[in-house]
Amino acid sequence: MNKTTMKHSFNFMTNCQKKMKLLVFFFLLINFSTVIAQSKILNNGLRRLGSGSENSINTSGTPNQPFYNSGGTWYKLTYSANPLDVIYAVGGTGTNVWNNEGVNVVNPALTNVNYDYSGFTAIDGVQNGYGTIKVSGNITVNSQLFLVENTYTILQNDKFFT
Repeated sequence: MNKTTMKHSFNFMTNCQKKMKLLVFFFLLINFSTVIAQSKILNNGLRRLGSGSENSINTSGTPNQPFYNSGGTWYKLTYSANPLDVIYAVGGTGTNVWNNEGVNVVNPALTNVNYDYSGFTAIDGVQNGYGTIKVSGNITVNSQLFLVENTYTILQNDKFFT
């Protein structure tokens, strides 16, 4: 092997090492992002929103199925697939208490969703905890754009959500 061949071999190894380090960096970055994006569950051990493995707040910005804990067993507080539906309406006469004569949209998915976990305190390191989760996003009803902001709170020893 002459000097030129050795030099190219050395450069090849250096380039491979650089690429390998870059690949490891991206792998760690992706895994770190996955940890950050894990579900956040309002679960203080007494009450919980969601199944226990899904986000407490769904894509409509509303809470998932609520549960209560009794003797170590979790029980549903409502009995529907979408237990806490929300309806948005535009127009109508305004003469009815619920004013549902206009254009209605039930459980619309939010766009430009932002979850704020700054008031959330994890009790298991990452996922389950108490405190506040805020969610905001946009919906469109009858070609009108709205900003929806919801805040959900359960304190460490509470038996109710606000």
